[in-house]
Amino acid sequence: MGASIAENPNVEATGAGVQVFRADFEESTTRPHKLAQLAKEYAIPGGLDLEIPADPRSATVSQPGHFVVFQDALEHGLRLPLPPFAITILRHYQIQPSMLQAQS
Repeated sequence: MGASIAENPNVEATGAGVQVFRADFEESTTRPHKLAQLAKEYAIPGGLDLEIPADPRSATVSQPGHFVVFQDALEHGLRLPLPPFAITILRHYQIQPSMLQAQS
């Protein structure tokens, strides 16, 4: 069988007993010129800035005033802007929309 979680170099245990999985992301295949097309296709409001991270690892880190949404989530039905109630819940639990599974 495979290695246990404790032996996996991609898993970091925190003091709270939570295990954090570190994933390696490849560079996005989406190019800046396609962002306007995606905004139109998924009816993303004009007041939001869309960015493609230069470093794919930054997609796992919340930057002040930003949140991460993967294109796959949009393809599975996530729409922006998020309802205020959803934003309140996400902020309370300090999670990003990108952390939710498509079937959540």
